[in-house]
Amino acid sequence: MKNRLLFTLVLIGITISCLGFMNLHFDRLSRYPYQNEADRALINQYLNDEEIEYIIEYSIAPMQFVQYLGCSGFNIYHIAEYNQLSSYMGYGLACEMVSRVELTRDQVDVPTLAALMNVYPWDVVDFWFTYHDIYNPNAILVSNPKSLTAVVDTNYTVSKYRPNDLVFLNEDIPQSEAVRVSSRMVEPLMQMCDALENTFDQPCGGLTITDGYIDYDTQVELYTQAQTNYGDQASIYCDYPGHSEHQLGLAIDIALNDGSKLNDSDVYAWLLNYSDVFGFHFTYDGTSSSSMMAPRPNHLRYNGICSDKVIPTTSDQIDETAAADESLH
Repeated sequence: MKNRLLFTLVLIGITISCLGFMNLHFDRLSRYPYQNEADRALINQYLNDEEIEYIIEYSIAPMQFVQYLGCSGFNIYHIAEYNQLSSYMGYGLACEMVSRVELTRDQVDVPTLAALMNVYPWDVVDFWFTYHDIYNPNAILVSNPKSLTAVVDTNYTVSKYRPNDLVFLNEDIPQSEAVRVSSRMVEPLMQMCDALENTFDQPCGGLTITDGYIDYDTQVELYTQAQTNYGDQASIYCDYPGHSEHQLGLAIDIALNDGSKLNDSDVYAWLLNYSDVFGFHFTYDGTSSSSMMAPRPNHLRYNGICSDKVIPTTSDQIDETAAADESLH
């Protein structure tokens, strides 16, 4: 009896030893057809048994995913999305593709993400998908903030977008301080100032540019001040941060340099009639997409859409034109 028990124990010990030896040398990738030893080492290091079964079952080649192994947030089941984003962008570090897909995949598809990354810096996209719009939760991110006709208003935002073509205005254009705008509007603005000077016989018709590009953080300060001044009605008088045409670099605020009231002046009447010849428009006049805002007679937006009106060259002609316009009503 003792001999039989001893034999059984020895047999069990040998069996356990054999199983241990087999497990020690078991190749989880024995059915994996790809034989590159460096890739196999990475796969064994980073993938668990279930993930290895997945790449074996679907014959997923190492070249499709090994570059992502070790990246924070990596998910073997999302490799098609990582590769799709990389293909759309044509560049990018592997771990950047992983982090950007994982941050946004529950909110947007890869083609839409790639389209946004082509026009917005990544930090802006990151901010948008992390925080969205704290001022208007229902706001829509503008698809192309670089477009001259991009609409930003209460419902459309460019989040923390920064134009990459900002330049300082030429000192020949009267300005209360150094003003930056998109380079695309500099020449049309100079042409409009020349036309105003020809008509009113003073630089830019007596106008001063008081504001151009205003960044997101400065707009936060302006809106906070508006809340102090106007309370719940602040958004009527001041744009939400991210919702200002000034943030596009395509808007200016103007004033008369003698301090008189702009919208009672001949210069303002001229602008109402002829600023659109140069692609400038009063977008806060109660008739545009920003009609929920209080009128701002000092605000001009450049969108490059020009009319073919003939511009008068003297004040008399302005008066005649205004009278003719009045007779039509």
